[in-house]
Amino acid sequence: MATILSSRKSDYGSPYAYYTVDVSVSSRAPDSVYVSVTVTGRLQYSESTLGTGYGLTAGIYIGGSWHTWTLKASTASWSGTGSHSASTGFNVSVGASDTVLSGIKLRVINSGDNSAQLNETSCSSVAISSVTATYNNLQLKVSDVSQVQAKATLSGLPSAPGYARSIEWYRGGAKLGSTSIPASSAETSTEYIFTSLLPHTDYDIKAVVGYGSTALATKTAVISTPQETGELSLVAKSTYIEAKVSGMFEEPNYERTVEFYIKKAQDSEYSVAGTVYSQGQTVAQSITGLISNVSYDVKAIIKNGLTALVTLFDTVATLKDTSLVPMPGILGITQKLGTRLCTISWITDKDVSGTIYKIQAKADGETSWTTLAQLTEIETPYEVTAHTGNANVEFRISAENPDVAASTVNYSSEFDFYVRDDFVWDVPKTKGSQMIITATEWNRLRDYAIARNADIGNQIETPLVRTGDMITAAIYNEMKRVISLVNDVGVADKAAGDAIKAADIDALRIAINKTDES
Repeated sequence: MATILSSRKSDYGSPYAYYTVDVSVSSRAPDSVYVSVTVTGRLQYSESTLGTGYGLTAGIYIGGSWHTWTLKASTASWSGTGSHSASTGFNVSVGASDTVLSGIKLRVINSGDNSAQLNETSCSSVAISSVTATYNNLQLKVSDVSQVQAKATLSGLPSAPGYARSIEWYRGGAKLGSTSIPASSAETSTEYIFTSLLPHTDYDIKAVVGYGSTALATKTAVISTPQETGELSLVAKSTYIEAKVSGMFEEPNYERTVEFYIKKAQDSEYSVAGTVYSQGQTVAQSITGLISNVSYDVKAIIKNGLTALVTLFDTVATLKDTSLVPMPGILGITQKLGTRLCTISWITDKDVSGTIYKIQAKADGETSWTTLAQLTEIETPYEVTAHTGNANVEFRISAENPDVAASTVNYSSEFDFYVRDDFVWDVPKTKGSQMIITATEWNRLRDYAIARNADIGNQIETPLVRTGDMITAAIYNEMKRVISLVNDVGVADKAAGDAIKAADIDALRIAINKTDES
C-alpha cells in the first residue's frame, strides 16, 4: 500500500482535522486496474471534538472520475486525536501500457458546516504495472516443419494474470485460428499447427496476444518449408530407358506433376520425354525410341502447377546391341577384265531402315581399308571399281545404323579376290633387249586371256607351259588364237622356224588389254 497524501491539514477548522490517504493496486488487467483507497482522519487537538450531526464524506478523484464514501457518519462523534479510517475500492480504466495513476485528488465535505472540511487537494501518483511489460519475454518459434505443415510455439506468456486472453494466429495477412487462455491458467506457452503449406516456400506467421479487442503483444516468425524431395534413378536397355523418381512425400496438398526430359550427352538441348501426374512417393516413365550404345542425360522436374519445386539429373548409356544392325555377307565377286569393275554379290540377315552399308577393299601390303561405295539400301549384286589392280585384294562390307545402335558396326567376313589390271609383263618385251619369258608370266597371260574370253561368253581351254619349255610357233599361235577371239592381234601366224620377235610377243599384251574404250 502506498501513501499518496500524509497528514494534510483541513482547510477549515474549529475543529481542524488531518487526513492521510493510502492506496493499493491489484487485479491489473489490460484495460483496468482495481484500486483500494483508505482515508484516515484525526482531529488537531486532544480536546477537539466533532460531535453528532456532522457527517464527513471522503472523495477521491482518480482515473477521470470521483469516488465517494462515508468517512464519518453524522451519528458518530470524534474526540481527541485518535485516528478514524474508512476504505473503498473500485476499478479504474487504464491503457495496457499505462504504468502510473496520476492526477489524483482528495476532498472531504462536512454535511453540517465546513469544520474539518478539505478542499480538492492533489495527491501523489501511484505506480502500476504495465500489462505489455509482462510480455517482454514472449517468443515465437517454429518446429516440426515438413513440406506441408509446421508447429508454432508461443512461449513466455505470464502465468495466471487474472484476465482471459486470446491468441490469434496469422499466416500472411489471413487469420487462420485462435487459442483461448483462461484468466486462471498457469500455462506459459501455447501451440498452433499451420497446415496446407507448400514445399520450398517461405511463410510469414504472426501470433497476436489479445484481451478483448486490445492487442497486448505481437510476435512474428517465418516458416520455411523444405524443398520437395526425390531421387532420380535410371535403368538402361538397348533402345529405351526406364526412369524413376522415388522418395517424394506422400499425398501433397497440391497436384504434383513430374516432367521428364532427355538429350544425348553431347547435345545442348533437352526434349520432352513425358509427364506423370502422381500424389504418391514414386513415379516412373519409360523413355523409348532411343539409340543403342549412346550416353543420355535425363532430367526430371517436380512441379506444382507452373512452379518447379526441384530438378533432378542423371546420366546413363543405352546398352550396345549389335543384333539391331544387319550382318552382311559376301557371296562372290567377279571382274570385268580390261577394267577394275568388280561385281559383288552379297546378302544381309535383316533389312533395317536407316542402315548404311560400305563396300571396302584392302590390297596386300595396305594397312587401311578403302571405301569403294556407300549404300543406304540393299543392292545386290553391286558393281564397284577396285582401287588397285594386279593385286590380291580383300573385300568386306560394313553395316551401321546410327538410328538404332550408335557406334555399332557389323562387318562381313573378308573375301579374297585377285583383281586384274591391264596385263603387264614381268619384264618389258622391247626391241634391242634380251627377251626373257618366264613360264609364270606366260601362264598368267593365258589365264588373263581365258578370263577375257569368259567376259564375252567364250569358254575356252588352252594348255599351260612348264618351266624350260620353248616358245615355239605352235605355242605362240595358240596364244594368238585365244587372244584374237577377244581382239585382233595384228600379227600373222608363225611357221615353224619363223623368228618370234619382241614386238610379236608384246602385240599379245597390247591386244588382250584392248577394250571398247581404248
